[in-house]
Parts: sequence; structure tokens; C-alpha cells
Amino acid sequence: MKNAAELYPTKYPIPNNFDIIESKRGEGDIIILLSKLKDTDGYSGFTKSTVDGNEILKTSITIYDVNNLSENQL
Repeated sequence: MKNAAELYPTKYPIPNNFDIIESKRGEGDIIILLSKLKDTDGYSGFTKSTVDGNEILKTSITIYDVNNLSENQL
């Protein structure tokens, strides 16, 4: 993210300072779930956000079928 922020300046700041927590309880503002299941509709992932007005408070990202993704795809 830091490289992206330096290479591609945007109108809004790109966050690049993260605290990574490994937890099964869903702590944090951004939760990423790596699932072995395949999505029945063929999607590779799903994102759900909780918002208040124009502010994103929390986001959950599910990536499906991770066992069949290459490192680059993941």
C-alpha cells in the first residue's frame, strides 16, 4: 500500500499503516476470511461494509476457494 501511495498519488490518502491481528473472533476494522468453500454463484469473493453516513466503520471480506488460488491471485 505504501508503494501504491507513492507511485499513484490520489486525491484521498491511501492508508499504509496497519496492525495485523490473527483472530477467529472477527476483531478489527477490516476482517479478511479465507474460505475453502466455493461460492455457488461462481464469485471469488464477497465484501460487506458497515457504514455511517459517508464513513465506512467496518468491512468484512470473504475470499472463496483459497486452496485453488495461486499466490498471485490471492
